[in-house]
Amino acid sequence: MRVDSFVYTIEDEDGDSDSAIVTITVTGSNAPPEYVGPPEVPVEPGSPLPNPPVLDPDNDDVTIEIITGELPDGVELIDGKFVGIPIEEGEFEITIRVCDDASPPLCTLTTVSYVIEGPRGDDASSRRPRRLVTPMPQARPEV
Repeated sequence: MRVDSFVYTIEDEDGDSDSAIVTITVTGSNAPPEYVGPPEVPVEPGSPLPNPPVLDPDNDDVTIEIITGELPDGVELIDGKFVGIPIEEGEFEITIRVCDDASPPLCTLTTVSYVIEGPRGDDASSRRPRRLVTPMPQARPEV
């Protein structure tokens, strides 16, 4: 934030004058929220997906919604958090919109791909936990 002040004086044709102080305050502009997903997050079998990592540079509250795509069966997005346990494997691509609560709100669209893999092989020693692979998304401001 920057503040500056100046004094101005105005005079009419009769020579009467008056002065006043003008103060101008400039605050920073609102920045859109960002999805800051890591490239890979391990998910143990029977564990929930990690919540979408979102940061707002201005510390505004944010809302998250799915615009396109679907989450794996067993998982929902409720109040910006993943709820439930994935019960299917595969690749899932979703586009999320993240908006701050400023006036007017600023939003960012981000496409994220999830690849969920389950255990492999028949014996317990060859089983590995499910993984969630999240490539770093290309965030773009919503137009």
